[in-house]
Amino acid sequence: MPRPPADPVRRPGAWGNPATGAAGGAEPGTAGGGPECRSLALRKVDNGKPTGHIERMPQVSVRGKLIAHAETVFRRQGFHGASVLDITSAAGVPKGSFYNHFKSKQELAAEIVRQYSRATDLSMLERDDGRSARERLRAHFASQAQRTSSTGVEFGCLLVTMASETPTAGEEVGTAVRGSISAWGDVLAEVIRQGQQAGEIRSTEPAGDLAAFLIDAFEGGALRGKVTGDATASMRSLDLALDVLDR
Repeated sequence: MPRPPADPVRRPGAWGNPATGAAGGAEPGTAGGGPECRSLALRKVDNGKPTGHIERMPQVSVRGKLIAHAETVFRRQGFHGASVLDITSAAGVPKGSFYNHFKSKQELAAEIVRQYSRATDLSMLERDDGRSARERLRAHFASQAQRTSSTGVEFGCLLVTMASETPTAGEEVGTAVRGSISAWGDVLAEVIRQGQQAGEIRSTEPAGDLAAFLIDAFEGGALRGKVTGDATASMRSLDLALDVLDR
């Protein structure tokens, strides 16, 4: 978590960890080999200590590997296009191990959506450096656009990908997507409300409606960018929507 600001933005739980970028992946573990190979994969000699001292290396659980790799698979192939075999192959684990950790592909997808939300960078929204509400909002969305571009604009935003498939992906996935978008809107609405109270935002429309409008404009542009390969589409749509805040 970032250092507490003088005037923090309220964060719903799903968006409360302002870590940048999508959920990070862990390096796959070493599989196969005999006892000696497995021993070398799990342990290392600490040269700074007397010979024979063994320091155990951290291990990534099968569940952790599935989560770490599933986001990329879902982002690139979509919910319906990604099979359990695709996910386990990317994670480097046996297919049969999947159901030891998740009851269904829907449960894993919902967890990925929640982790994506928790990893969203909210630091740009803090009111501790003299920037106006509009400037903070734009900086936040710019960081989100960079987050999408860094993983391939042609694959789009994970929320857009999952949202487009929620009618058939099941209630568990739909609930996670709706909760993430709603929580995001609540955070943005607080910044807009601050701007309205400070006279920085002239629009008298409800802050929640304006927040939803900004998200719709940004994600709509991201969807267009996914189709056209235009990495600037989301921010150009966002800038037009920001103009509405001054009317």
